[in-house]
Amino acid sequence: MRFSNQFIERVRDETNILELIGQHVQLQKAGASYRGLCPFPGHGEKTPSFFVSDVKQLYHCFGCKKSGTVYNFLMDFQGLSFVEAVESLANRANIPLPEPKKDFAPSPQDNTREEKMVLLKLNRYVAALFQKNFQGKADDSPVKTYAFSRGLSSEVIQEFKLGYTEPGWSDLVDYLKKGRAPLALAEKLGLIKKKANGEYFDLFRDRLMFPILSASGDVVGFGGRSLGDQQPKYLNSPETPLFHKGRTLYGLHATAKYIRAQNEVYVVEGYMDLLALYQYGIKNVVATLGTAFTSDHARAIQKLATKVVVLFDGDEAGQMAAEKSLPIFLDAGLFPRCLTLPNEADPDDFLREFGSEEFLKKAKEAPDHFLSYLGRQMQNYGGRPTEKVEILNKVGPILERVRDQRLRILYLQEVAERLSVTPTWVTQQLKGGRMQQPEITRENQKIIESIKIPIEESILVRFMLQKSEYLERVRASGILSKFVSQDAQMIAERVIEKYLQNPNDFDKLAASLIIQTQDQGMAQDRPSSQLLTGHIVGEGFGMKNLDEAGELQLLNDCLARVKERDYKIKSRSIINAIKIDSESSHEKLEELMKMAQEQKGPHGGLS
Repeated sequence: MRFSNQFIERVRDETNILELIGQHVQLQKAGASYRGLCPFPGHGEKTPSFFVSDVKQLYHCFGCKKSGTVYNFLMDFQGLSFVEAVESLANRANIPLPEPKKDFAPSPQDNTREEKMVLLKLNRYVAALFQKNFQGKADDSPVKTYAFSRGLSSEVIQEFKLGYTEPGWSDLVDYLKKGRAPLALAEKLGLIKKKANGEYFDLFRDRLMFPILSASGDVVGFGGRSLGDQQPKYLNSPETPLFHKGRTLYGLHATAKYIRAQNEVYVVEGYMDLLALYQYGIKNVVATLGTAFTSDHARAIQKLATKVVVLFDGDEAGQMAAEKSLPIFLDAGLFPRCLTLPNEADPDDFLREFGSEEFLKKAKEAPDHFLSYLGRQMQNYGGRPTEKVEILNKVGPILERVRDQRLRILYLQEVAERLSVTPTWVTQQLKGGRMQQPEITRENQKIIESIKIPIEESILVRFMLQKSEYLERVRASGILSKFVSQDAQMIAERVIEKYLQNPNDFDKLAASLIIQTQDQGMAQDRPSSQLLTGHIVGEGFGMKNLDEAGELQLLNDCLARVKERDYKIKSRSIINAIKIDSESSHEKLEELMKMAQEQKGPHGGLS
């Protein structure tokens, strides 16, 4: 869905940034802003460097450099997309999402929208019952005995909202009837089922329940582990309008922030494997849900990290699942490694016996997933020509799926070395030898050059976002045409354009521009976003020791440097032109003298 700027800004305005971030970090008043320890994983600071401005509706950490609006916070902290962040905050503020434009009759998607909201509410209602059931059991009850025997702490049980279903056949049905919940929709969610006589019965009975949450924290389904002889041992919700096994990764609502912080994720096969790693402090982990790894799973990971450690069971089924995931990871541009624990141990048993330090050591030593696969294919390799062809038939299609061409070439060389053939021979066998070579095109070089923003241009843009009078003076100087950075010039022009639309709302200027860049799909790690988000919260932008006179002097110095640099560039161009065409030297010299005279004049700064 694409939201209007008006809706996005309304949601932002009705979200209390202090309250949202304050749920994760203790904030204290510090001048015009609030300060606390950075809440992002991977930045374990002892001295607070994380600032939040309720006036500007922005946050910034001077340590890890993360910054932005309430939307950025949810995207970085929970791993949500921009659209998901808008929807989450709109629901939080009880703001109805806008209906899609309807030129004709409502589409099937429009008709199911209201039903999805009811289904989500119903899942929340049921999850609350399951949690209550679990909490109400004695410590020596079968469900708590099992949970504690697997090493799960009360904190992890609470964080992942684990629950319990009673062994009776109608406990949930009776609860739903009491709450006047729609039984037909509960059946659609796979919670209950209708008998031939029209009565309903519970499908999850006497099970430890694992609510499956979306990245934004909504309960979209359930998994239940049998505590007795009931089969199957694990029972998952069926495919529903809310829940799709091929798109959903268990635990992502809690682990996304750790994955993003470490740029690495462990992919495991089930609930207990994930909880075991999380329990031992390895929190950058997700689990598949009884289904093969899919391209949708890979895309969800791709938003958060590039490095993957695949940790499937060591038995034949687990290894087959790992092999099937390999081309999907590579096709998504991810860098997968394959971790196999000794003696086919599962993560829970290994961690309890050897601890997290030994586990992390094994993970660090884990080979590239592709090389691990190649090694298995060559276990009985005898060097015969036919074997070389057979092995290439198996690994060739996977090589062709490697999106990162640098990595593809390295893998190709490894295959050639192990098969004792030339890389050229291997290349010729892959789709007729069409192997793209990595190169820096002229267009890519322009992009690389454009992101190198001179410090004086960066400071001027930040001045424009600091005070309206600074913005007015930079605008009046006409200096923007002399910027060499396309990013800095583009952002400065957008700042002026947005400011002129509503000069009385300067405090929200930066936040509005950040939202605009996100809605247009601009990459968040580009300097254009950094110029908008960085160094405008808390202690200014690194000038806490400057008084107003010092700020004005710095502003004037930056204006002068940009103008002086522009003069040098143009003068060099004129001198070179004179060398080439001496007949036009008189006119060129006059132009040069005029530029020199202008350079001596006022530079447009503040006095």
